[in-house]
Amino acid sequence: MNVKEEAKLILESGFFDKIFLTPIKSARSMQEDELAGLFAKASAGMIEKGFKDGVSALKAALSEKKENDRIYIGGSLYLAGEILEEEDLMR
Repeated sequence: MNVKEEAKLILESGFFDKIFLTPIKSARSMQEDELAGLFAKASAGMIEKGFKDGVSALKAALSEKKENDRIYIGGSLYLAGEILEEEDLMR
């Protein structure tokens, strides 16, 4: 599945109230504006962007998380690894 297909699946699933877009630390990382373009059909206020990295995006998501909300980290194992390196967030 490519990034465009994944974005479409995420939008059409109805599982997500908010999407936090972030670059990853990789030469293959998609530019934020290009990534945001894949989510152009999202409802107003659904997309959050402007984060310097995955950790800052996760912190923003955690600050908005309600008791029964779940956070899904997707798109890249590089992003998941970047976040897992930040041990304080996982406690």
